[in-house]
Amino acid sequence: MPETELQRLAEAGDLDAFETRCIELLEGGRLGYTSVAGPLGYLAKSGQTARAAQIAKMILDNADTAHEPMAALRVARVSLEADPNNAALRERVADLFEKSHAERAGVQGVIEGSGIRSGRPIRAALRYLDTCMALKPGSTLLARSDNHAAEVTDVDLVGGMISLKRPGRGMTMPLVELVREYDMVAPDDFRVMRQLWPDKLGEMISKDPVAVVIGLIHAHGEQIDSDTLKSELVPRYLPEKDWTKWWSNARTLMKRSPNVILEGRSPVIMKYTAAGQSLEEETWQKFTSRKDPLDWLDALEDYLREKAKWKEPPSVDLLGRMEQFLLEYAHKVVAKRPAESLACGLLVDRAAQSPDGSQAGRQVAMELLKNARDAASLIARLEGNVFWEPALKLLETARPGDARDVFVALVPRAPAGMLETVVGSALRLGAGESVQQHIDAAMREPLSNAEILHWLWRGTDHSSAIKPPAPHDLLTLIIDTLSGLGRTIQADSDVTKQFRARMKSALGSRDFASVKSCFLKMDAARAIVVRSQLERLEGLGDNTQDALISAMREAHPHLWVKAAGPKIATWEDTTVVYTSASGLRKRSDERDHLVNVEMRDNARRIGEAAALGDLSENSEYKFALEERDLLRARLAQINNELTIARVLEPGEVSTDRVDIGTRVTLRNTANGDVRQMTILGPFDANLEHGIYNYKAPVCQKLLGRRVGDKATIAIAGEDAEYEIIEIANGLVG
Repeated sequence: MPETELQRLAEAGDLDAFETRCIELLEGGRLGYTSVAGPLGYLAKSGQTARAAQIAKMILDNADTAHEPMAALRVARVSLEADPNNAALRERVADLFEKSHAERAGVQGVIEGSGIRSGRPIRAALRYLDTCMALKPGSTLLARSDNHAAEVTDVDLVGGMISLKRPGRGMTMPLVELVREYDMVAPDDFRVMRQLWPDKLGEMISKDPVAVVIGLIHAHGEQIDSDTLKSELVPRYLPEKDWTKWWSNARTLMKRSPNVILEGRSPVIMKYTAAGQSLEEETWQKFTSRKDPLDWLDALEDYLREKAKWKEPPSVDLLGRMEQFLLEYAHKVVAKRPAESLACGLLVDRAAQSPDGSQAGRQVAMELLKNARDAASLIARLEGNVFWEPALKLLETARPGDARDVFVALVPRAPAGMLETVVGSALRLGAGESVQQHIDAAMREPLSNAEILHWLWRGTDHSSAIKPPAPHDLLTLIIDTLSGLGRTIQADSDVTKQFRARMKSALGSRDFASVKSCFLKMDAARAIVVRSQLERLEGLGDNTQDALISAMREAHPHLWVKAAGPKIATWEDTTVVYTSASGLRKRSDERDHLVNVEMRDNARRIGEAAALGDLSENSEYKFALEERDLLRARLAQINNELTIARVLEPGEVSTDRVDIGTRVTLRNTANGDVRQMTILGPFDANLEHGIYNYKAPVCQKLLGRRVGDKATIAIAGEDAEYEIIEIANGLVG
């Protein structure tokens, strides 16, 4: 069909071929406005406005508009939007608009009111026309000023009046005023549903998650990410505990929806397409919009997983288009970026979906491996184990003469997940001594060999052919290195970050099983040292550090047994944050405001800023993302405080000495001034009301003292000696 052919040429950006094909169809009398309107609109939206307008004008001058006035109007608009001051084009669009809507009473008045013939800015004129013709009972609107929603109940184009229904009242207003003050939105727009049909919203969330997501996409400027989606729904409409299950179900359903496009992984970005897309169309668009082999592989694997999930065979046509795309790219970049070319050849083999793969893709890969001056460096530049594995399988065939040397050279360069294969091949080819040298070097220079250490810690099946370090020696090396980073070991930040990340992954494997085993076998003297190291580890994250300390506590509980002695004072206990009941409510309210107001407002601003386009130059978008990170950090801090908070009851407060919860009366020994201060927790602190945080230095100097004791403290910025003249319960009265 001409429309499909032209659409493909438009998507490929081949404008010369597009124009040539239009001319051929025109000359053959087979080019209809319906066939070309969509592709021309696509070109205009993708930034090819001038060329699209030129082709549109050529078609308008050579094709009859009588039989397809609506499609002809779409073509004429493309040309007019590129040349808005062309009076003849304005007149032509007005004429086509009248013909396209001849059955509607009042259309002539709408055209005159739009100002399209009188020189009104073309975007405003076209918006007026589109809005007026689209209005009908049941249409939904949002006010530009305050986002209040309204539903159209009656349309009188002849009289130029519109009747609306808003929550709690109805109203009638002139058409010109409505177009100025309102925007038309989809009836499933989340803002509309929330205001006009709140009772339906809960049912939709439960029974039709895709409709809810589409409504929120509309509300956020045609796309939304999963973080923002969660902030909109949780906890107001969906309990936190139900989110994961709801999101998993919604995501599965969206993948089957022709109107939702999913991109990215964390967070997932959801986009709306009114026309609807098949999985094949969505995959091809995703595939061609990406820029490197790893992303192309992700798009391919996502597609194959979806087809397998629904027990459908993959499209031969789509896979063929992918293979052709990859082969063309592989040949294009072979000289400048041979690793990318190699990855494309290997990926073509994967896309072939046949037992023998693709001979064309394999030939590209084989030639690159065979002719490479440094095959190890070529393979090492591949991103992801998914490309390493097929490359290693081809290596011996491509380079039978020096495959052994290449495998040995890959040992210090391979990712941990591929080292078992690399080492196995090197050992099979008789390179055991060389492999051992690399292992010994890794034990001497751990920072430069994080992948080898990761592989050794996870365990190897080649222990009979090499001498891997004993687990306790390897663990000692890893912990010593982690503990020394930034203290006794100085390294580039990237090296430090990479080493910590890889060791975090290694140690945490199988729920820290190997770590626990080593700790159980560790002698008491070494355990004392390791405990101290674990407590000051940095860069592994709190969860990993806590898990390591817990494993040590289980293996050596005696290290945490305290000798008998005086009971620790409340203010010295760093594992608890003391607070009053009102202070706890205050901090809890602060958290709720942060989650339900500030973070939601931030999510809205991110959506609004993203809708402006060109995110790389969008300062509002970048600022909103930075603000989001700050809000998340603040939320994490408050959550941690609330986790360790302990409410201090009035009956627990002792007044025989200054303690948390006491109200202290002080007298300045120099001038006799009397002051009162109540000592409570950080949630309660309010200096204007004389309530101090017990962690503050001024309080630390008073805690534990009794009536009659004196202390030099700084109040209002000045040091002075004060005498304690009274201690009372600060939680009473």
